[in-house]
Amino acid sequence: MTQRIFLAIPVSTEVQRQIASWRASREDLRELPLRWLDDRDLHVTLVPPWNEDRIEDLLDRFKSFAPTAMQKPIRFDRIHYGPMRDRPRLVWAIAKTAGDLIRLKHQIERALDLRRDPRPLKAHLTLARFEPQAFAQFPVQDLNDFVSWIQSVNRVAVYESIVAPDGVHYNILAEKELAPPSLDLSFLKNDLPQDKEI
Repeated sequence: MTQRIFLAIPVSTEVQRQIASWRASREDLRELPLRWLDDRDLHVTLVPPWNEDRIEDLLDRFKSFAPTAMQKPIRFDRIHYGPMRDRPRLVWAIAKTAGDLIRLKHQIERALDLRRDPRPLKAHLTLARFEPQAFAQFPVQDLNDFVSWIQSVNRVAVYESIVAPDGVHYNILAEKELAPPSLDLSFLKNDLPQDKEI
């Protein structure tokens, strides 16, 4: 059976709490026809969705995969409508896409024998969806909120997309902790005492 699969970073409970706090502060968004994502569905996509008909083989490769955690977390700093300004359909938080995140994506694609996605990775966190044609009637047309949400990159998961009557939900099929990044201690060499001839 073909399944709709993608790989992503599950969102931490702390970031979930911060999202809930931000939503509570924006009373003007409550009347909009937004479909907010459940906490369990919040994620940061690394490898976008594709149709997979050999899921057991994929999960076997994933289990033997040993990725390394990023030293720096993802910092979400803005909330906008997206992904296109002229035809938005999302409320999302965006972050600077660090090189380490791109390297992790490529590492996953190689380990799982996936065709590399040529589209540039854009670090984002989808908070809500809406129908594009409804946007023209939104009383809130401009959304540009500053936030500071810190998401550690220490887990990665294989997700399955599930279409339900109330929208799309996501089921985690497999998840693993990322190995701690190795420390570069080469800078200590110059501080070590040197043997001297007597």
